[in-house]
Amino acid sequence: REAPFARQPASSYESQTLLRSHCASTNWLEGTPNQHGQRERGVLAHRSYVSNFSRPAPAVVGTDLDIETACHGASFVRNWSRFAPCKNTKCANHRSVVLHRHATSCVASGYNLLFLHGRRLPYNLCRNLEWLVCASTGSLPLQLGAPIRIASPTHNLSTALIGSRYGGLPKGQDVFKYTSDDVFWLEL
Repeated sequence: REAPFARQPASSYESQTLLRSHCASTNWLEGTPNQHGQRERGVLAHRSYVSNFSRPAPAVVGTDLDIETACHGASFVRNWSRFAPCKNTKCANHRSVVLHRHATSCVASGYNLLFLHGRRLPYNLCRNLEWLVCASTGSLPLQLGAPIRIASPTHNLSTALIGSRYGGLPKGQDVFKYTSDDVFWLEL
């Protein structure tokens, strides 16, 4: 499970996911950049980090922009729009700082968030499903049965755009990857 380039037997993954074996012990924010944009060096990044919410912490799902609005408010979302193709260190560092704020604002607002950016336990769709099973059963750290908050209005979703862009860029201008909009469709 924690060896990113080793295959985990499907039966092991399925049983551990269904039994919620790692829900409360996993840092679902692992690898989050620190306030200076350095990957895997912030407080939230460490494998042993456990959120210390003061009340039950619902899980939050949605597109990145809508999650940010739910966690920090509409005024912060303007910074998210600066995610343009990065060709230099300054731009990439700014992007990491914004990612740090995204994660910390959700924790400060009392939300459990799936935000894996580490090398040891990287994000993938299997981790996403595992997190969703944990969230849907109220088993995330200090979730204590709190419901899932859906930050994005579902009536705005369109299947026409699934897989068509990465980070808001037209297809062909960057590496093809699924966007947070695509993953939100899968989560629903």
